[in-house]
Parts: sequence; structure tokens; C-alpha cells
Amino acid sequence: MFTDGDGDNFGAGASVNRCGTAAGAAPTGFSLVGTDCCDTDLNAFPGQTAYFTGLRGCGGGYDYNCNGADNLQFTAGFTGCTHASSCGVPAYGYECVTTGFTPGWANPGGSSFIWVADATPPACGAMQSWVNTCNTWSGVFACGVHNYCNFGVITQTQGCR
Repeated sequence: MFTDGDGDNFGAGASVNRCGTAAGAAPTGFSLVGTDCCDTDLNAFPGQTAYFTGLRGCGGGYDYNCNGADNLQFTAGFTGCTHASSCGVPAYGYECVTTGFTPGWANPGGSSFIWVADATPPACGAMQSWVNTCNTWSGVFACGVHNYCNFGVITQTQGCR
């Protein structure tokens, strides 16, 4: 069995023998599994499915699932909130099409009406603009009444495991 320093049922280090332990059972502070990659952080263990925005507690990094890599929670820019200009002024963002919208990373597109999908996700723990909603609103602007894209934008922190 292995010492389990953080109580997550995964141990680390060299195997130890304990007399008087029932077969197939490990006493408190020990585990039958010795694959913990960070035995000082309760959140880091093989098979972890949650994402975290802060460094893990043993030497940093974001490999909370012990697979040897930092796996990003969100990997794409938003899709489905598109616009086209009906009077040759593309900076205003109309007519808006919201079909197939999915949230994602974004960058400002040159005016307060437009956001552009960012295909390069930020690093683990980094913050960036995130388009979380898209709907339309009608307004008179430039050359008549049009349906404009109304982007809901928040600051999102990239989670990893």
C-alpha cells in the first residue's frame, strides 16, 4: 500500500507494508493505489473530472487528473452569432443571425457592437473575454432599421485539469 498524504484515496511514493491490515483494505492515511501525481492536493488525483482555475498545491501546474498534461476546459471561440452589413458599413454588426450559437472566447471587433471569435484559447488560469449569450435587438443606425447582434460578454477564467 501507499501513503495517502491528502486523503483522496490515491497514494504516492514507495510501497509500504503494514502488519495487521485486512487484505484488500487500507487504513486511514494509506491507499492501495499508488498513482497520485500530487499527494499534497486533495483535488489532484487520477481520473479527476472537475476543472480548476488556480495552480495545484504541489509545485504548481494544472495537471489535476494526473495524465501528464494541462487539459483546457474551454477550447474554442464562440460560434453562431454572425452579422453582415446591408449598407456597406460592416462595423455595425447587422443583420444578426443567432442560429447555432455556442458560447466561447472572443476579442473586440473594432466597435462596441462587434465581437470576433478567438480560436486560440487562453492558458490555464488566464482571463479573457467570453461571449456567453447572443440575441438581436432592432435599432435605427447608419442606413435604416436593422436587427443588430447583442453580445453578452463576461470575463472568464480558463479552467484546467
